[in-house]
Amino acid sequence: MSEKRKWIGKCRVEEGLDDEPVVKDFINNYCDDVEVIRKNNRQELEMTKFKPITFSKAVIEYIKKRIRVSNNEFDKYLDYMKDHGINNDKLLKIIFSEKNLDELLRKANIKSGKQNRLQAKRCMTVISLALLKCSNYNDLRNSLHALTGLSNRYIYDVIKKCIPILNSINPSVKINRWLPQKPFEYNLILINKMIKKRGWKLLFPKTQEEFDKLRKKHNREPARIPLYVECDRDHKFSTNAFNLQRREKGCRKCADDDKIKYNMDTIKKLVNQKDWILKYPKNQEQLDLLVEKLNCAPNAAPLSIECSLGHPILTKAHRLNQKLLKDTEGCLKCSHIKKRKYNINVVNKMIRDRGAILIYPKTQEHYNALKKSHQCKPFKVPLKIECIRGHIFNSNASLIQQNHWCPYCKQIKSAIGRLTHIIFEYLTIKYLLLKGCQADFEQQINLNTKHQVDILVKRDRNFMKHIEKFQSIISIPNIIREIAIDFTFSLEKKFILSKFYKNYQNKNRFLIVVLLDGDIKKCSVEQIIQFSSNINFKKYIKILSFNEFLEFLCLLQRIIDWRLISKDEKGILSEFNNIYNLAIDAIDSEEELKKLIKIGEKFKNKIGNL
Repeated sequence: MSEKRKWIGKCRVEEGLDDEPVVKDFINNYCDDVEVIRKNNRQELEMTKFKPITFSKAVIEYIKKRIRVSNNEFDKYLDYMKDHGINNDKLLKIIFSEKNLDELLRKANIKSGKQNRLQAKRCMTVISLALLKCSNYNDLRNSLHALTGLSNRYIYDVIKKCIPILNSINPSVKINRWLPQKPFEYNLILINKMIKKRGWKLLFPKTQEEFDKLRKKHNREPARIPLYVECDRDHKFSTNAFNLQRREKGCRKCADDDKIKYNMDTIKKLVNQKDWILKYPKNQEQLDLLVEKLNCAPNAAPLSIECSLGHPILTKAHRLNQKLLKDTEGCLKCSHIKKRKYNINVVNKMIRDRGAILIYPKTQEHYNALKKSHQCKPFKVPLKIECIRGHIFNSNASLIQQNHWCPYCKQIKSAIGRLTHIIFEYLTIKYLLLKGCQADFEQQINLNTKHQVDILVKRDRNFMKHIEKFQSIISIPNIIREIAIDFTFSLEKKFILSKFYKNYQNKNRFLIVVLLDGDIKKCSVEQIIQFSSNINFKKYIKILSFNEFLEFLCLLQRIIDWRLISKDEKGILSEFNNIYNLAIDAIDSEEELKKLIKIGEKFKNKIGNL
């Protein structure tokens, strides 16, 4: 306030205000106004801050009202859902939707901003998992990853923040145990206890002073300090506390002594444990001949075996001793028979999980008759299916497992993709031109091919000043001169991968692919890019979701004062969100699709005028 008082003093001198009481009244009134403004700002800040605990209470109340159960019957309802196979992801899709988020935020006295909505979604996932009494950390992490597409490190931070909420909702879960513990602090007393439990002796160091000297000498952590130990079989060797805790057998000599010495007797025992028959070699002489001819160890000698169902197997002795091989594992034919037990019940369950109806075959007899008439395997039997939207199509169990579904729904999505392409191209170019950037649409990049990228942006001064400067998603190398942006509404990974083979990306061009449909996950496409060897300049490819793309354009950044953004920018952001929501709704309803077609026709004319 001292600077303000000085400024008022200057004004008084300039304007000739000599009356001290007038000046004092003015200062006091000004201070009162400032305090009122501060109070209002504090209240607004409190409203904008996301409060997970109040929000979690609002969510639980909403669930109870929606399900119409009392507090006593709520646990029974959760058990009922578990018994009927309603998992965490399904619970969120059934109970929560975008429209209900505003109502929940209102009950919790939280403003419905973009950042709050994202936090609310993450909070809801954690709450739902707590209500369903999630068994371990991996279940929690996998479902959060499937719903949000976040990295494992970020999910760990989210769960850590939500521990008090989870404990307040469901104390029996004890999520503190799930998270990795702090590193163990070793000292000589603890190390001695560990060694005595094994029945060994610590020869050196014997005192804490010797232990501290070793620590200073080697300059290591207490867990890594070398220890001289004698095992229960009088073998002397050096180790450390970390290895003692990690390894079951710390002594190498003992481990070598306990190793199986492969001969004919041990091989026969391993084969008989599985109820199999050893065909060749039948005696020790034949085994020795194999070892000499192939110049290999007895454990690597090839064995001819017959399984309990009479299938021939070629394997090695050391593979029979693996802990992983149980029951039918080891015989490929037996494992395939177990996997491929397709019948009418299994097929019906696969189709019902997608919310569809199996029209034909309806009984096991019809299923077997189709199998005989078509002379095919059970998973290739033709099926007549009706999807959620009433489309009737033909498929089989193998295609359903590979995520091939209704072709008519696929056509609708491709049509929506074409319509949204034009709209999003127009809005992005309009926004970039407002920022003074150079951008164009449907540009042919290579002269040899006819491939056209949706948007091509030049990395000039204005781009670096207004967009690149505020980046939190993409770090653009200095070599890059152009940025290619491509939108996709497709669910087929092959179609998305074809974009990378068109060489939109090169040593001077960065490629951004925006996934407009939420069904295909960003992480799955990124994994395919990593493992495929034919894609050039992988470093210059970035996959973004719709919200991340808006963040890339700096439309979702934290803004201190909303008035700093121009009306045109606000209009573009609202249009982006409205059309994206309309496109998702158009998949299910024809009315929304008609609206989108009308809007698409308007934008076709607009994009030509840019």
